[in-house]
Amino acid sequence: MSTAAQARVRTRRPWTPSQIVLTLLGAAVSAVFLAPLAWALFTSLKPETEAVEVPPHWLPEEWTGQAWSAVLESGEFTSRLVNSPVVSVCVTAVVLSVSALAGYGFARTEFRGKNALLALVMAGLMVSPAVLGVPLFTTVQQLGMVDTYWGMILPQCAPAAMVYILHTFFRGVPRELEEAAFLDGAGRWRVFFTIVLPLSRPSLAAGSASSPSSARGTTSCGRTWSPTTPT
Repeated sequence: MSTAAQARVRTRRPWTPSQIVLTLLGAAVSAVFLAPLAWALFTSLKPETEAVEVPPHWLPEEWTGQAWSAVLESGEFTSRLVNSPVVSVCVTAVVLSVSALAGYGFARTEFRGKNALLALVMAGLMVSPAVLGVPLFTTVQQLGMVDTYWGMILPQCAPAAMVYILHTFFRGVPRELEEAAFLDGAGRWRVFFTIVLPLSRPSLAAGSASSPSSARGTTSCGRTWSPTTPT
């Protein structure tokens, strides 16, 4: 045994009572959260008559994949499996593009009424998506976009939170970097795409991670006008 390995063995300490209690508590909490998932999985592998038996039991007496076959053969599962990534990717792309342009405009452009317009955009954070369910459905219906992907994507492309996050980040970017690029003959768009946007990759990554969950999180609204089959 090497000297380093012997040192590690000698420095290994026994568990304290508090560590044992915390470990057992963590295992118990994990079991509580995992139990419903395990129950759902085992129930899906039971025949229909066995799944509704009283009293219930955990493990199936007769293992079967009939429920899984019925779900896959119905076609609805496949369509929803396609809808989720399509809507999430499109919403994320639109939200990040619009937020980056709007945030940079608010951070670097001076115009009359800028603060009022920014406050109006931020006011959207105070409105719950559930409150807008009926007005959004009416608008989508009048535009003829019910049962289409556009009807699910466009109502979720109001990125007030991401505009504020990127606006705050762009304000912290040193202006000297942009001014040096301007002196070299770069235009505003080139500065934005080659200097400012690469610096904002951490913020964009955070937005790209949260946008898909937000896009599919408003389940009640999404199911109202979601397509039943890929269109």
